[in-house]
Amino acid sequence: MPLTALARRTLAALQPPPALDGFAWVTSPLARARETARLIAPDIVPTIEPALIEAAWGDWEGVALHALRLRHGDAFTAMEAQGLDFLPPGGESPRMVQARWHRGWPRSGPPAARPSRSRTRRDTS
Repeated sequence: MPLTALARRTLAALQPPPALDGFAWVTSPLARARETARLIAPDIVPTIEPALIEAAWGDWEGVALHALRLRHGDAFTAMEAQGLDFLPPGGESPRMVQARWHRGWPRSGPPAARPSRSRTRRDTS
């Protein structure tokens, strides 16, 4: 999904905090992530990191969560309760995404934009 006009205006008004000066900037290859980086820090050229692409939803790609909940009912609720091991058919679990990120993104520095709709930020303990 592309950024909205409101998102573009909001992002263009932001500036990276001075504490991040000198850090390497990294972003997902998604167009909206690259655009987010450019709008926030137009003078910084981030490294494109394929490992930061958002989770693959397989057979459910592009289907809204509320639609999946309606379609699959309690079965979907039970799948969601699996947390990091929630695995859409033909897709990736949050745990798989975390492993991909750790393998492909060993750099230090903040990502310029994070993948959306990701569940990988959950506590892994």
